[in-house]
Amino acid sequence: MNEIGTLRLRAGNDAGILALRLSVEPGVFHWASEVRLEAEGLRTWTAAETGMQADGSLSSLLLVALFERSLDEYVLHIGRGPAGVKDHTETRLEHEHLVLDLLGFSPALRVGNRALAEIKSDLSLGGRHIAFDRGYRKILHLGGDGEGLRQSGVIKVPEETAPGSYQTDFFRLPGLRCLFVSSRVQYPESGGKQHWERVSPLRWELREDKAQTRADASCLRSLGDGGCLRLVGLSRLPGGIRREEDGLLLLDPLGREGERLNGAWEQGLIAVFADLTNDALDAAQAEALLQRPELLEASGPLRLYDGEDYRPGKADLPPAEKGKGLADRIRSLFRKG
Repeated sequence: MNEIGTLRLRAGNDAGILALRLSVEPGVFHWASEVRLEAEGLRTWTAAETGMQADGSLSSLLLVALFERSLDEYVLHIGRGPAGVKDHTETRLEHEHLVLDLLGFSPALRVGNRALAEIKSDLSLGGRHIAFDRGYRKILHLGGDGEGLRQSGVIKVPEETAPGSYQTDFFRLPGLRCLFVSSRVQYPESGGKQHWERVSPLRWELREDKAQTRADASCLRSLGDGGCLRLVGLSRLPGGIRREEDGLLLLDPLGREGERLNGAWEQGLIAVFADLTNDALDAAQAEALLQRPELLEASGPLRLYDGEDYRPGKADLPPAEKGKGLADRIRSLFRKG
């Protein structure tokens, strides 16, 4: 391994789980699959892109590692190697008891053969309900043992002065019972002529009867028929909206109501647990993911995330001229990696 730096950490849990977001210096990694990791007792790990620089290199990434046992301190040796993707389907992601299906118009989550939730992305503007474009799907570049899929597309509203874009990454890590979801949204510019009523970039529609929710600052839960859907915020959750419409229970961890989001940038990172039988194990892993490790020593181009990422400006938005292809417009805002 071509080592480029080390991190010495103290974990905040005894589950042998590390979940940390790292800031990366410009030009170090262009793909998360270039990341390499070695550490004592390392069982399985992954690295995922969570932010990019203006030059297309990574500005931040999520590193999740599962160890054979809990240690007092963890020393992570981080290196760089060739990029690549795992060969698997672009429409389906299976993990433990969870199945994510991207074949339909909206992503769907199942537990075994049981339909649990659909994931919708839309907004309400000037009295109109507007769904995000379905866009395209691709296999994610992930480091280590992770597997994942990306769904990306454009967001268009009437009388816009600049279109918007979104990308949602779904990925998994063997040994952890959750599905990670990273969402990045650049809302369109409507020229200030229409009232923004609500945005829902990642709304979960549960079709369980007699479902109810419990919520705290970091977690939304739905309980029904002995099952549980737990949405755990690994970054700030601005909305945390829970409401019922047409017999559905809606969990909207990134949703907002009554705010002006004309041209705004939004990002969120959550872990999704869903099980019918082992809520205690899910709760323990969710709690471990929420514990921020303490950085004891660092060398090289990576540091614990400081909350700042490159955000696309108006000049980075895709041109709106007629005839511009969907794929071209998407690529001009989000690189393909």
